[in-house]
Parts: sequence; C-alpha cells; structure tokens
Amino acid sequence: MISLSEQANNKWEGRPGVARALRVFVAGAPIVISIILVTIAGRIVTRPDGLALSIVWWAGLSVLATLVVLGLDRVFRRLMPVVALSQLSLVFPDKAPSRFSAAMRAGTVKQLQRKMDSGEFSAAAPPKRQPNSSSAWLRS
Repeated sequence: MISLSEQANNKWEGRPGVARALRVFVAGAPIVISIILVTIAGRIVTRPDGLALSIVWWAGLSVLATLVVLGLDRVFRRLMPVVALSQLSLVFPDKAPSRFSAAMRAGTVKQLQRKMDSGEFSAAAPPKRQPNSSSAWLRS
C-alpha cells in the first residue's frame, strides 16, 4: 500500500489559480515593462519645442514601446507551457517531475522543426520503440 506522502510525490494536482495568475503575468508583464521604460526614456530625452520635433519625439517613444512589447512578448510566451501544465492533474508511477523542468525540456517550435528536418523523427510516423527485456524474452 502506498503511503500518503508517497502519493503526494507522484501526483500533480491541478492549479487553476496559478495558471490564471501566470497567464495574466505573461500577458501583462511586457506592457508594464514597456510603460516603465518609455516613462524613463521620456524623462531622459525631454520633449523638444516645436511641432515637428515633438512628433518625432512621440514617434520615437512609440517605436520604443512597440519594440519592447514585441521583444518581451516572445520571451514571456516561453512560460505558456508552464501555464498548461499548471492546469493538469496527473499521476506518475514514480516521483513526479517539476512542472517547470518538464516545460523547459519540451523545447521550442524551432527545435522541433530542426529535429524534423534532420530526420531525427518524422511527423507522419511515430517514433520507433526499443523492445524492453521482457518483450524480447517473450518472443524467444
């Protein structure tokens, strides 16, 4: 019989609150950081006099804000697998791995594409499984 402490070590409980908080963080953090950086940049480079220079100043701050949001959005979206794993409830036969380490091992879409291009595995055919010792023993 498995003890309660052993059951806790080999099971993932769903954490919808954590998933929701991470989703809000992933969506909001790039915007908040962009606002902070644009505010700092606006104080360092003060608004010039004249309409034409003011338009260039506003355009420069807008471009900065856009670039920061787009760049950080790509970085923070790497946390989305953790959001998905936080919603899952799973039981493992052995000790459950960390959700964060499982998400980071999943890799990126580019890594998956490289593996498919190199022929490491095909999208059409499932990966070949090596027979374990018991199945080899049964066939002999």
